[in-house]
Amino acid sequence: MGALSVRSGRGRLGSVTLAGAFVPGTEYAPGWLEPMRCPRWLAVFLLGTLILVGSGAAASGAASWTALGPAGGVVDFVAAAPSAPATVYASSRVGGVFASDDYGVTWRPANSGLSDLRIRCLAVSPTDPAVVFAGAPAGGFRSTDGGRSWTPLANGFPAAQVDSLAIDPSNVSRVYAAGATGTLARSTDGGASWAAIGNSAVTSVRPRVIAVDPMHSSTIYLATLDGGVFRSDDGGGSWTSKNTGLIDFFGNLPTVTALAVDPTNASRLYVGSSAGLVFRSDDGASSWTEYDDPSFTTQVVTMAVASDGTALAALQQGITLRRPTDPAWSGVPYVSSYVRAASIGGPAVPLYAAFGNLPSDTGGLARWDGGSAFSVTQLPVLVVAAIASDPQTSSRAVVASTTTLFVYQPGDPAGTWDPPSAQGGAASGFDFVAIAAYFDPRNAGVVYSGASGVFRSTDSGASWTAVTASPQGIVRAFVAQPGTNQAMFAGTSSGLSQSADGISWSAGSGDLSARQVFSLAADPTAASTLWAGTDDGVYRSDDGGASWSKVPAAPGGVVHAVLVTGSGAVLAGADSGLFVSADRSTWNAATGASGTVFALAEKGPAGEIAAGGAAGVFVSTDGGATWSAQTTGLTNPDVFALTYLGDGTLLAGTNGGSVFERVVTVPRAPVGRPAGPVSPRVVGPRPPG
Repeated sequence: MGALSVRSGRGRLGSVTLAGAFVPGTEYAPGWLEPMRCPRWLAVFLLGTLILVGSGAAASGAASWTALGPAGGVVDFVAAAPSAPATVYASSRVGGVFASDDYGVTWRPANSGLSDLRIRCLAVSPTDPAVVFAGAPAGGFRSTDGGRSWTPLANGFPAAQVDSLAIDPSNVSRVYAAGATGTLARSTDGGASWAAIGNSAVTSVRPRVIAVDPMHSSTIYLATLDGGVFRSDDGGGSWTSKNTGLIDFFGNLPTVTALAVDPTNASRLYVGSSAGLVFRSDDGASSWTEYDDPSFTTQVVTMAVASDGTALAALQQGITLRRPTDPAWSGVPYVSSYVRAASIGGPAVPLYAAFGNLPSDTGGLARWDGGSAFSVTQLPVLVVAAIASDPQTSSRAVVASTTTLFVYQPGDPAGTWDPPSAQGGAASGFDFVAIAAYFDPRNAGVVYSGASGVFRSTDSGASWTAVTASPQGIVRAFVAQPGTNQAMFAGTSSGLSQSADGISWSAGSGDLSARQVFSLAADPTAASTLWAGTDDGVYRSDDGGASWSKVPAAPGGVVHAVLVTGSGAVLAGADSGLFVSADRSTWNAATGASGTVFALAEKGPAGEIAAGGAAGVFVSTDGGATWSAQTTGLTNPDVFALTYLGDGTLLAGTNGGSVFERVVTVPRAPVGRPAGPVSPRVVGPRPPG
């Protein structure tokens, strides 16, 4: 992937001078306490190439996907390669892994083979920058080619959450894994096979960070959330509690969230706690002394140590430093309030830091060049919950993400991403989260977005205003009320809301008052018919939304998306899969599609249909009877949103990979020559408008 086109961050970068260089060779885990795996809507809230138009060309071409951006979103972990300063890996808890070979200036997706993109930790071999390990809630993975492909860790590796990985710098064949759900394992053959280590005394107290003594290969340290610190002197076979002096404000054992071993003095360690306390040990963890003056006010997520003994603490409120002779910690001016992880690289680029916070922090990666300042880059790791195409133009869409709403217009090379100029009267740059987006087909330029309330735009998404009386609950869907010029319905976590003008809202039909409404759809073949996807299956109204009844034969449980095609078929995307009804009375599971389906879209009346979900994108060209997977190039296959632009371009919004566009390569015989080997041709972008 080439250099990303990114929007500037809101923070200002500061600088700090450190006496002595950071020492490569150690990875440091962030201090998250609990796994984050929320329902789709809650995770979001708390969180330019065009295809050929025309069935003949599209059917004969090969479809693939290309990443469009926008850049931004929370970066949760970063790991530099100790032996190659230019190589660094980064990850998010929704977007998988990215890799850079130029000090983090440009990045490429590195997710091939990862069955779980919720990456919680990374570790790079001290001797080979292409060997990297990743931990996730479902287990662990290893890559030997710089993240271009991954294989699951097996042969004894637990299928459980991994929060920390450590590679022995003295013997890279020895790898350790720890996780707060009880994971504690060791490999002695570079990750090919694994064995559980320790006993219930350590596995039951939520292991959080594991580290290897850089000078004594058999000495291992373990920080836990419930049991303090443990040390093993036999490579993890047996463990001893080391908590003398480790006491919080109330005289209790603190929740330890960060740990670092001094790479030049193995007897010196630092730990940080969830309450902001930092402790230091000078005797190999046998005793601890509080190292705060004053104590921090937020959780310590990362500890690191420089070669001159300078300690670094990354917090939920920034980064602080303390040299051995300093009486107190000093803050480092920084781009974001919430630092999530840090990693020590080579001497040329010693420090990388991942930052960002839900729901509205732009997030990214910071790099300190060792002399003057931090520089910042962003990755395309936004959670995109909704995309709405403008029916008035062939090339405009509004994208609802965890950072803000964007207006997208295709262009060269990757289109433009324009954040709103004003939001509810606030100055430009104030962000708000949206999980729904909808163009009013009756009124040019009118767009609705929603989450904890409703925002409305009358200029195709360029600027937004908060409505006066928003619906109750979390707003997830909109649809125009049939037969009216201004009236709208909104589906929410509290049922159905309605508005006569799109500005003032009140409770809608009581038939859905006990339901969570995830999706709403108008019926193009019946003017007064509406459909709703809820937490209790599919509901239908035949009187313009006044009353609703459950569709008995439709799929039950949570239905995330409903679509009525131009030919009259009804589709439902549910937790249980994709279902199609051609006659509105019988429903069948879709042939060729699999997994939870979150989004549905149709290319024009009775045209191609796309379904997106946990297994990527599936496409049907026969009205939904059969489906084929189209996932080539989709480096984040967890699709939350789909839309066709007016010119036929298909956009997919992902859970942590921002937006992708489908590209169709069309075979064509050379003009004026005998038919021979086919040369591919890619249709280029058209001008906006």
